[in-house]
Amino acid sequence: MIIACTGTKKVGKSTLIEDFIERWPKYKKPEKSYRDLKLPLINDGEDRGRERDETISHEESQRRILDFMLEDVKANYDRTNNIIHDHSTLDNLAYTIWLRRNVVDAISDDFMVESFAKVKESTHYYDIIAFVPVVDDWDDFPIPEEVDKTQRSEIDEILKILISAFHSNEDFKADFWAEKEAALPIEIYGPRDARILMFETYLDDDGGIREKEGATILDAYGRGISSKDNVKIDEEAPRIEDFEKNYE
Repeated sequence: MIIACTGTKKVGKSTLIEDFIERWPKYKKPEKSYRDLKLPLINDGEDRGRERDETISHEESQRRILDFMLEDVKANYDRTNNIIHDHSTLDNLAYTIWLRRNVVDAISDDFMVESFAKVKESTHYYDIIAFVPVVDDWDDFPIPEEVDKTQRSEIDEILKILISAFHSNEDFKADFWAEKEAALPIEIYGPRDARILMFETYLDDDGGIREKEGATILDAYGRGISSKDNVKIDEEAPRIEDFEKNYE
């Protein structure tokens, strides 16, 4: 089983993984991380002080991180490992989209096409992608001053649109989600104890995926839905038109 937690900065992904491994000790974190590449990261306040090669462009940095993530998840696709990541290729795609929107000439058309294709390939290898959204009523994780809070919110919004597309827009979903044996996206949020209870909705005591008939998706808008349902996004949820208008 390969599980990836995805979400913007400072939503408690690392804490969630610690709690997850305590609940399901057969899982482990990967031995290596994209952070080991020592590439310049976008407003990465918690990694300040690390040696970085600042001569690398945003696009090349995003490409190397994406390639690392893709090769890493493919290398562990032998079904003998039980791994939980603190990131997924969707995170990389969200930051690439953010760069294209906010930094002039940072991201080329060709790299956008390349990114969507590689993310689509990667979603075949994950079993679950657990999205940890920003939910104002539940957010109690401290945010360091050096973290750009506007960027944090914008990345969260992009990820919400990408995750929503899995259920609500088949055409857009086809651009970045594997057509067969793709990862199941779920949403995990709320206080620490509640997050593990949400995972228990999907995983049995041994850490395997429950039968789909017994699974329930709980998302950031409080909706409980069958994993086989085609979800209609409510009026307050971000829509794909927002993505096309604001992020292309």
